[in-house]
Amino acid sequence: MPTTTDAETATDLSQASAALPEPSPVGAPVPGAPGAGAPEVQPTRVQKVLRLALRMGDILLAAGMPAHDVVVLMLRIAESYGIGRVHFDITYTAMMTSYYPPHDGIPITEIRVVRAAATDFSRAQAIERLAGEIRAGLPLDEASAACKRIREAPSPYPWWAATAGKAGVAAAVSLLFSASWKLPLLTFAIGILVDRVLAALRNRRFPPFFSQLIAAGLITLIAALVSNALNHGVYLFVGVRPSLVVVSGIIMLVAGMRAVGAAQDAIDEFYLTALARGFQAAMHTAGIVVGIVIALYLSRALNFPIAILPNPDTVASLPRQFIAVALTSALFALSCYASPGTIALSGAMGFIGYAGYILAMAAVPAGAGAAGAGAAGAGAPEVLASTAGATLTAWVATLIIRRANVTGAFAAPGFALINAALIPLVPGLTLFKGLFQMVGAAPGTGDLMEGALIVFQAAGVALGIAAGASLGAYFGRPMADRLRRIRETALGQLGGRGRIRK
Repeated sequence: MPTTTDAETATDLSQASAALPEPSPVGAPVPGAPGAGAPEVQPTRVQKVLRLALRMGDILLAAGMPAHDVVVLMLRIAESYGIGRVHFDITYTAMMTSYYPPHDGIPITEIRVVRAAATDFSRAQAIERLAGEIRAGLPLDEASAACKRIREAPSPYPWWAATAGKAGVAAAVSLLFSASWKLPLLTFAIGILVDRVLAALRNRRFPPFFSQLIAAGLITLIAALVSNALNHGVYLFVGVRPSLVVVSGIIMLVAGMRAVGAAQDAIDEFYLTALARGFQAAMHTAGIVVGIVIALYLSRALNFPIAILPNPDTVASLPRQFIAVALTSALFALSCYASPGTIALSGAMGFIGYAGYILAMAAVPAGAGAAGAGAAGAGAPEVLASTAGATLTAWVATLIIRRANVTGAFAAPGFALINAALIPLVPGLTLFKGLFQMVGAAPGTGDLMEGALIVFQAAGVALGIAAGASLGAYFGRPMADRLRRIRETALGQLGGRGRIRK
């Protein structure tokens, strides 16, 4: 486990720090901050502040917040307690901070290892609320005690609710391609089985690569059994396409969301964290591919072969697609232990993002980019439309979060809404199509070049989604702040001074 960082990340940090106002010198009063007016900062207090910031940042990074936003939040916490001349550094598996006292004093350095944990949006929301209270003047000891309570608090839902959310994602995805009620029920049942298998493997500290391999192989073998049942005329599976069983199950496993997070970190110039997240996504995806290939060969050996065709020839009606994407985003938020308000907003954000995607696809002329460019050129409209959908999603989510009260019924972490809303846009199906094209449905049928072009298209979509998410938040922040100031000014002119809710 690394405990030191590369010099490149220090550059990342300095650029993240530039987004904040210049911190006040150590010992100088910080208006409205705890400890304002203290003559100097004692080393023990510095250590408490740095440890508190690292613990809060640890929770947010594990929940999926971009590295840049985590660093900015930790810098604000330090500034709130009058700690300037401090740097925070993140390399995905470790967080480090160094405080440089004035007058050539001895620096103070803290290092915290970031361990893998289940994504918990409710805990991240509590940490963001605590950060707001710190900015408002919460004493350091009370903040440290509150952070400890948040870390030790149980999840808001039992394990089976999160399992139902994960399985529901697979079922909701299947609604995009089929009008049959049998397929969502089957994929939901498979999703529950796969999630329990993965949980058992995690408890035994199984490497993620082999966990993905086993899960993907299990899904493919079940699809082969469904295909065999269809060949024998079993009524229960009539109308169910085995290929869609595989696609729906694999999208639940695909590391596309991690790839989008890696691309967003790269855009924010946190290259080490982006490289780590990207390589993790690649290894998880490789496990899926190997599992599919092994299962295909095993099904042939058992004399019930199946040819997985990852390109569905039917798509649900447009209203059904919007229902499916809203359910996908909402159920993903449930699987991440989000609050009811966050779940509802996630579904709405998924609906809005998909509307932007559909409108952008309609605006692109038919066949644009396809002539003479092969799969990569044909994917150009998909990249543009996904970028447009992600931009709209992040912009609207930023406006909502900046206007919402962090303690209200519809309070939600901004990154959680954006992550959930982007799930329907993540190129999981495209990625799977490219990988399957490379390996082939049977020995000697793979096309390495064509598959690589499709994988390149999926990478372009992921990068476009990340760029759109960053761009939408960038435009949304100043607009939301401007609207808030207009509202406060109008209420003040109407005699509402003192009653303005901030």
